[in-house]
Amino acid sequence: MKILIIGLGRTGTTSLLNAFNEYGYYCISEPYATGPFADSNVLYPLAEMDNHISVVVKTTTYQKPKLWEGDWHDFILEFSKLFDRIIFLDREDFAAHYNSYLNLWWKIYNKQDVYQKWRDSDIPISFKYGFEAGGGNHRLHDEKQNFKQLVDKLNGEITWYENLYGLDREVSKKEIEKWNIPNLDVDFFNDFLNPKYKLYQNKPKNSL
Repeated sequence: MKILIIGLGRTGTTSLLNAFNEYGYYCISEPYATGPFADSNVLYPLAEMDNHISVVVKTTTYQKPKLWEGDWHDFILEFSKLFDRIIFLDREDFAAHYNSYLNLWWKIYNKQDVYQKWRDSDIPISFKYGFEAGGGNHRLHDEKQNFKQLVDKLNGEITWYENLYGLDREVSKKEIEKWNIPNLDVDFFNDFLNPKYKLYQNKPKNSL
């Protein structure tokens, strides 16, 4: 079984990939990412796809091979043909998503670990105002719209972060079942993705 996870940043793609890794799948995280720590020379197609039976690849919006001449949509439409299942991840609550998106860019700006726990108070007001003034809100809105267009092209269905990682674990269980992955232990994934493991800590630093 070969599975592709596609989502925006801060929609739980990494946690889901970790769940598949713990479950025994061979996992590849963002092979075509860009940035100072990314390997921009990863070739397409991925050799690992043929070397393993159970593979999960995680990618996020706009990522494509360095030498790919078309746009991101063109790449995913071609890449998706190699997979048996595709899981699309996004968040319905725009305000909460934007807040997490803002934290992501604050961590990147300061060269900090983007997977550490965080609170609203960690982000300086000056950075929030500057990010907003620079079009951060519109950037996320456009990214969501672009993502939805891709989902529609692939006749897919979005798994919403709020359902998969929410407090109602029966709702999350149904979301996992919708993926229709043969022989998947739904209870294992439901427990692994429990919201108690979230990075966001909505409490003052000095509280218990």
